[in-house]
Amino acid sequence: MSKLDLSWYDSKVPYSVRKPLTDQQLRVIWNAFSSPDSIPQLSVSVPLANSVLLAALTVQPIGEVLGMKVSEIGFKDGTWASRSRIDSLHVVPLTPFVLRIVEETANLRKDADSDWIFQSPRDPSNRVQENASSKLFSKVRRVLEWPDIRIHDLQLTARVRMASGVLNVEPETIVRFLGRSGNLTDQERPKFCRDFVGEKRKALLKWEAHLMNAVRGRSD
Repeated sequence: MSKLDLSWYDSKVPYSVRKPLTDQQLRVIWNAFSSPDSIPQLSVSVPLANSVLLAALTVQPIGEVLGMKVSEIGFKDGTWASRSRIDSLHVVPLTPFVLRIVEETANLRKDADSDWIFQSPRDPSNRVQENASSKLFSKVRRVLEWPDIRIHDLQLTARVRMASGVLNVEPETIVRFLGRSGNLTDQERPKFCRDFVGEKRKALLKWEAHLMNAVRGRSD
């Protein structure tokens, strides 16, 4: 039996009052943030809009996406080596599509010498505030009169769809790319976060294809 603690895996545990987004909701969210100039009454920065797209595609918490650094990105091998919640190196596979968004965002930096990809508008040498994208998402939701959906619902939706019969991703793979260590020992955690990149990449490619089908109005 696996030593990973999968008790949290039931979607009812961490999100007892939240529901996965529908394909239509995924589509309107993607369309809004992929074309931020089309959002009325709001001036939306492209980097922050891109952060929402990256959170959707990588299934990483938005706060961790906003903390992304150029030095953490392996543009050749398609990886993002970040620090996880358990303070271990957490390797997130990046698809070619995701890498293009990351590169576009990095090229928009005002301070090219700063390692932060998402820079503070007041001080480009520092990262943007951790809640900047969540605040933006809430503003867009109000302007476009969306229902009570939140940026964190993107991660929930990806997790639930991956575990479904449609994508059929193994629970342990989902746990690994979310950076959850379960009940592993301190010695086992670094390997847990660093390894299984191939399995995590396959899972994220499945999710990306599913998400893009939803955006295009296609069903699996």
